[in-house]
Amino acid sequence: ALSKEAQTPPGAAEKMPTLQSLIKPGTDKVDVQIYGQVNRGLMYADDGNDSDLYHVDNDNSSTRLGIKAKSKTGTDLEVGALFEVQFESNSSAAVSQTNPSAGPDNFTQRHLDFFLESKRFGKLSLGQGNTASNETSEVDLSGTSLIGYSDVETVGGGLFFFDETGGNLSGTTVGSVLDNMDGLSRKDRLRYDTPEFFGFVLSASAVESSAEDIALRYNRKFPGLKFAGALAYANPDSTSVDHQLNGSVSFLLDSGFNATFAAGNQYMRA
Repeated sequence: ALSKEAQTPPGAAEKMPTLQSLIKPGTDKVDVQIYGQVNRGLMYADDGNDSDLYHVDNDNSSTRLGIKAKSKTGTDLEVGALFEVQFESNSSAAVSQTNPSAGPDNFTQRHLDFFLESKRFGKLSLGQGNTASNETSEVDLSGTSLIGYSDVETVGGGLFFFDETGGNLSGTTVGSVLDNMDGLSRKDRLRYDTPEFFGFVLSASAVESSAEDIALRYNRKFPGLKFAGALAYANPDSTSVDHQLNGSVSFLLDSGFNATFAAGNQYMRA
């Protein structure tokens, strides 16, 4: 039998191609990143009448694949694009007592985005991506958002409540009675973000179907403390919701102690 040293020629490890070397751009002015993750979990649910164990993809941060590319123009301006899709087999937000194998069993879009970015003039984004108000109810410095955050229906949102009076499942799901009012999500839009000014960034977007939103974010590190927050106004162009206000704040001490608060209000059409 050959020893490990004899089986592997000297320098072979250094010569093995890596994914980074295989996709290396033709010029050092272009930066290309390929990234992804697999985020699976076991979810246990008890509706008061029956319990079950579900094999799920964690909708808090789904299994996904993405490519981000940026090119320097020789000035302060950078040109880039972001392509990101997700594949949630048995989404933790969709499985239920009647459908333990909920899909979608295919890739769905997250970001299909083109952007221009400058430290002096800010960032302009065009395509499918975060609206200005997206994630403004979800500012959280605790580092625990993989388990849960303000959008609590991402885990178990598809489960039905059990009706003890009728002795069967009701037609009401957990997700249908909960809403973290987190802006306009990801949509096709034109978005602009100002440069950071003393921790503040102002964003606005014109969204598909005549919707629009604006958001103010703040993120700053102080001695012994990190603080972040966001406040947003959105006009969803909805037949039921006229407009919405929402926001969240979070702080984290160097000791690890932290707290997060979120609130929102929807103004319904008459």
